[in-house]
Amino acid sequence: MNSNPIDPTVDFDASEEQCKEALFAAKWPRGYFCPSCQHTQHYLIRTRRHPLYECRTCGHQTSLLAGTIMEGTRTSLRQWFQAIRLVAVGINAKQLMARINVTYKTAWLMSHKLRHAMTKADAKTLLTGSVHVQDAIYGGPFSHPSNSPHAHDQPVLAGAEVDEQAQIAYVKMKQVDKSLLKRRYPDRELGEDFVGQHVAMDAQEVFISSRPSKHRYQPLAKLMRQAFRWLSFSFRGIGPKHLQAYLDEFCFRFNTRYAATQLGFLCATTRTITYPQLTKRSFQTRRAPYPIVHPKAKFFRALSPSPKIAN
Repeated sequence: MNSNPIDPTVDFDASEEQCKEALFAAKWPRGYFCPSCQHTQHYLIRTRRHPLYECRTCGHQTSLLAGTIMEGTRTSLRQWFQAIRLVAVGINAKQLMARINVTYKTAWLMSHKLRHAMTKADAKTLLTGSVHVQDAIYGGPFSHPSNSPHAHDQPVLAGAEVDEQAQIAYVKMKQVDKSLLKRRYPDRELGEDFVGQHVAMDAQEVFISSRPSKHRYQPLAKLMRQAFRWLSFSFRGIGPKHLQAYLDEFCFRFNTRYAATQLGFLCATTRTITYPQLTKRSFQTRRAPYPIVHPKAKFFRALSPSPKIAN
């Protein structure tokens, strides 16, 4: 088997058989093992479109696609690996449709399945070290005289892990449920919720900037504006139902050095999401049942005495 799980994402001329070998290597990097009894001895059944593996010990059968993002697909693995490469660098469904020769519905579904893998991976990572948290509004007017939410507002909270070179090492951008807002921008309690869900308890320091504040971390503000421009120019705007998936895609690409390689691995190890699950879901967040205050959290407000930023 091919030891490099994503060779076909680099070579658009890779064959279907090469893609199967690549998927096997990504799914079972140490070789096949039975998902039921963990034994490694198996029979290979090639009478189907995709290989079927039968455990010699317990007789359990598993498909090469079982438990992957591609499970249940009718699209060739060659097209899937091409899609992994293209989505990893940023492409919309209409462009993907033309590049890999599938219908728009198929391209849209494939794109969202790949974003689902990114979302699942991000959920396993917490921000640590020096962390900055602040808000922004996507979709609403830049100038809004009222402090109340605008109909087109989609509030977002973002957190940046900053390294010793004062560079953003990892970023998360999370949509905020508008029903939880008391005014246009997320308040301190929502900032605390974000920290409780996405920041490690052993983080060295956490700075939460709420509006208005002169202590807003400008590199993060700039990155959020970049994300919003990408959404507007590449997709002509995104509604609240799927906004989080697109934010996760942007962050994944920023956080991941070899995006195609990592996405190929994630697709081989992440369970799929179906079209009904994607189209029927609605965006909603839950408040924590009780306040979660990070022990290192520092809240920056313009109307309060200016705190000293730790060196």
